[in-house]
Amino acid sequence: MKSKKVKKIDHAPPGSRVKLKFRKHFLPPLAGLLVAILIFGFFNSQLISGQIAYYVYQHRISGKNLDEQITHFAVDKNAPPQIVINKIGVKAPVMFDQIEVNEKAFSKALERGVVHYPNTAVPGQAGNIVIFGHSSGQWWATGNHKFVFTLLNKLKFDDKIFVEYKGVRYIYRVNNTRVVPPTDISVLNQSSNHTLTLITCAPVGLSTSRLIIEAQQIVPAVARNTTATTPAKAPSGTSKGQKLPSADDSFWDNLKQLF
Repeated sequence: MKSKKVKKIDHAPPGSRVKLKFRKHFLPPLAGLLVAILIFGFFNSQLISGQIAYYVYQHRISGKNLDEQITHFAVDKNAPPQIVINKIGVKAPVMFDQIEVNEKAFSKALERGVVHYPNTAVPGQAGNIVIFGHSSGQWWATGNHKFVFTLLNKLKFDDKIFVEYKGVRYIYRVNNTRVVPPTDISVLNQSSNHTLTLITCAPVGLSTSRLIIEAQQIVPAVARNTTATTPAKAPSGTSKGQKLPSADDSFWDNLKQLF
């Protein structure tokens, strides 16, 4: 009968160094760390992509020197409406066809540009023109305007905003900036003044608050605005506690709502 071979077990003598092997000692924790980074990146992609865009785009700012140049070019009456903010390199179409006060509808419209809030004033009309735009978005989301208002917080008093609408170039001068809760729908209020309000999520990458840029029309002179003679209607479909439209809530925003 053959005797069984006993496997010899080597015991390292006390005080000796244990030889570390990559696959056994280093690979498992590295793999775990990589998985953790991927999970963190997935749930925070909007925040991460927004911050990257903010860092990259702030080096592309054109500045005020183009404000004078743009006034020398005529506006094509057949051209679609657009907004131009030279200081932060913005040139984007404005969607005036949004008729629903609906989060899902707004998100879809924001894929095509920035969006005019239904029933607020239009350029040339007495009242408050309200326009929404993305400050950030999921990197895989559709649309080319996910970061259109990423640098909106760079605007200061006296900066110029251009809105081209039905063959007329309207110029607005920034006179106020503020951050409000997403439930502060007073920013939609109408008046007899000719004003423009830009709204985006803040801080960049999150939808915790809303950044508000308020501007006053300076060109054409208000006295020559004959597009409409009555103030715009107050926005319909709004109620106390309603949130202003935004990008899709981030993972952390959704998590916070559970508590």
